[in-house]
This record gives sequence, C-alpha cells and structure tokens, in this order.
Amino acid sequence: MRLYLFTLLVTVFSGVSTKSPIFGPQEVSSIEGDSVSITCYYPDTSVNRHTRKYWCRQGASGMCTTLISSNGYLSKEYSGRANLINFPENNTFVINIEQLTQDDTGSYKCGLGTSNRGLSFDVSLEVSQVPELPSDTHVYTKDIGRNVTIECPFKRENAPSKKSLCKKTNQSCELVIDSTEKVNPSYIGRAKLFMKGTDL
Repeated sequence: MRLYLFTLLVTVFSGVSTKSPIFGPQEVSSIEGDSVSITCYYPDTSVNRHTRKYWCRQGASGMCTTLISSNGYLSKEYSGRANLINFPENNTFVINIEQLTQDDTGSYKCGLGTSNRGLSFDVSLEVSQVPELPSDTHVYTKDIGRNVTIECPFKRENAPSKKSLCKKTNQSCELVIDSTEKVNPSYIGRAKLFMKGTDL
C-alpha cells in the first residue's frame, strides 16, 4: 500500500510590541484547560537582571494585584499551575500558566521592581470555551512562537487535485496556503506545503 500525503508547516504567531522598555505579547489567547507561556523582555542592565520580576492582574480600580513573582511569591489561585522563570542571559522572564479557565481572562502586567509601580508592560489574556468540534476532528496545540506540522493523507487517484489548508471562521473558510503556491498574505514566510509519498 502506498500512502500519499501533503504536509503543512505553520508558525504560530502573536503580535509583540517593542515600544516599552519592557515588552512582550500585547494579546494572548487560549482555550479552557490549555496552557500559555508569556515571555517578557527587559533592558540589558545588571540591576534589571537581578531585580524582582512579577506578573500581576489589573482590577477595575487600576490596582494591579501580584499573582506570581521571582522572589518566590505565588498566589492561591495560581498554586500548582503557574511558575515564573527568569533568564538573565537573555534578558527575559517567562510566565507559564496551566489549567486555564475563563476566569483567567483579563488584563495583566509583567514588570520589574520591588513594587508593582516599576517598569511594566500590559498584556491582555483571553481564555475561550473549548469549541464544539465534530468527533473525528484532530486537535493540534502548540505554544506561541512554535511550529505545528499537519499531515493530510490522500488517495493516489486524488494526486492531481489541488491541496489546500484553510482557516474556518463561522460559515466561511479563509485560505491559508494551497499546492499552487498561493499563500494568504498573513501567512507569507510562516506556512509551507510539501507533497510526498511513502511506502507502507
């Protein structure tokens, strides 16, 4: 038996702002039960490398309540599902949050300083319900900035037919890439499609 397939390689991307001395992703989105890794970058100074790093949630009053920090503090709501790791050699720190719920949706800050009034950057986190999908749907999950590879087998008689990947939104499906080398402008440099056959 000969299996024919086309493979799609897509880079998962999120907008990153560099206007602030501290910067990172302005918007992060995920689904319930999944996890996120948020990387924040800070200026290359000895003081910044050694000072306290924090992640706080902004309330309606404007106050930002610390949820986790590099000095060992971890809030009750993050217990067992979050950590903050500093990478001084890269001038970055990463906040990892697991077991997301819709209650995690909100406005946050990643920052530096002994209080939450130091250098900081605003991050919006949106956690959505798991979408209802057909029972035979294959779900791929990847962290932002990583690559995802999707393999789609097809029969030999369908080899001459055009192959494509599209992004479904409501009732429409927006083209990402196809085998005629047509690529959505949003995916140029990020999506590739390969054709191959393997013996089984």
